[in-house]
Amino acid sequence: MATLDVGELPTGDNVVIKTSSYFNRTAEDILLPSPAEVRERTLEKGFVYPGNPPPIRFPELGLIVKSGTNLTIAEAQCLWAIWKHLKCEIPVPELYGWVRDGGELFIYMKLIEGETLEARWDTLSVLERLDVSSQLKTMTTALRGLRQGGKDAFIGSTNRGPLLDILFEGRPGFGPFKTTKEFHDRFAAEVNKYHPDIQNFVDPMRGQLPDEAPIIFTHADLHPSNIMLTATDVKPVRVLAILDWHQSGWYPSYWEFCNMLYCVDMDGDWAKDYVPTILEKPDCFDGWWYYMNGLGF
Repeated sequence: MATLDVGELPTGDNVVIKTSSYFNRTAEDILLPSPAEVRERTLEKGFVYPGNPPPIRFPELGLIVKSGTNLTIAEAQCLWAIWKHLKCEIPVPELYGWVRDGGELFIYMKLIEGETLEARWDTLSVLERLDVSSQLKTMTTALRGLRQGGKDAFIGSTNRGPLLDILFEGRPGFGPFKTTKEFHDRFAAEVNKYHPDIQNFVDPMRGQLPDEAPIIFTHADLHPSNIMLTATDVKPVRVLAILDWHQSGWYPSYWEFCNMLYCVDMDGDWAKDYVPTILEKPDCFDGWWYYMNGLGF
């Protein structure tokens, strides 16, 4: 069983993974596109700076670059860690490096050619949907088997920073936490802080958040748009990559399932019939839903 220690993660504002396949080419002077070159291509695509444009493709280099002011090194470090420890179990874009420039972070990755599960869903047969769900179950099981290194457990981002789930965006103080209980107390407090009688308020829902839930490595955004499949004309259907690890980190064990139902049609086939085959619905789902709604989502 693989173990991830924060101390093994590459650090710094300018990191190039020279051992990656990008540099295993005949040209000795092969370089990653500079931030200026990425910005130029971004403008050519019609996106305006500054901002957080969609990932920019360099198909001639087999490369895609994710850039923006809201990106974190933790996302790149997560890709590095999954590739190192679980690349045989969980397909992710190979990381080539990252650089911070002018307040923006640029993450360089291998370009994965395919179609998202979201785009292909309506054209998949029931058997194909079940097959994809089975593949995802195997992958999430492997991910949840990753263990924290070091003596002190924590809930937080990959590099022991604050949690990066969009639920907590713009809300200071969301990690790292030493225990699941500490996280739950902060989660509940954020929702309850505007109660008109907060001094005497007894939260009737707090007991639905299980403080004994183990801390598990979590993608935290397994939306169909972040699951890349083989192209339509390729059979059988295979999961090529799991994308967008921005929110990933160490969360309570129920978090992955709950977030899989966030921003999808709760009455749709994906939510009702297939997500429960990938992960078991936790008993605390209603409690999580209550607090999530309390945050305004």
